[in-house]
Amino acid sequence: MKKRWFLTNHRHLFACGGKFLKIMKITIFIVVFASMQTFALDNYAQTKRMDVKVDESSIVVALEKIEAQSEFFFFYNNKIVKLDKKVSVDLKDKTITEILDVVFKDTDIEYTINNRQIILSGKETGSSLSQQQKSVSGKVTDVTGATLPGVSVVVKGTTIGVITDANGSYSLANIPANATLQFSFVEM
Repeated sequence: MKKRWFLTNHRHLFACGGKFLKIMKITIFIVVFASMQTFALDNYAQTKRMDVKVDESSIVVALEKIEAQSEFFFFYNNKIVKLDKKVSVDLKDKTITEILDVVFKDTDIEYTINNRQIILSGKETGSSLSQQQKSVSGKVTDVTGATLPGVSVVVKGTTIGVITDANGSYSLANIPANATLQFSFVEM
């Protein structure tokens, strides 16, 4: 009697368990497949090998040849990145990073690979960066000439800022050349 009761009352558990196992198998398959696709996207730049041959042509021609035989796309701004330099390249069975290192050798062009998109930008030299940024210092006073400690001095539109010291003095470093300073003070 106990055997019949167990079999009749627990059959639905076995039926539900079979459905559950099928759902679990399908879920595991989908997760594994999606993971493999993700790794395939990340490794495309590392595994895709190609041949590039360019004789005394502009960098643009080399980039067009790379785009024609791969799934890479180049993004750049002509005003920032100068691609008119003539290059000669003859590479066989190389990855995209190996090719771009040769193509951009002796130029001021940097690249960033993001999946199948390659973003080109100009290198910033230390001297041009230091010329664009300045240091600013000063003293905050009220209409009578008394110093104001605790005044907030912030570069407008940024989080760069300081609070004036007990003498009302402040100093900010690495400020863009045409920045605007905002002063705020809450009197107690």
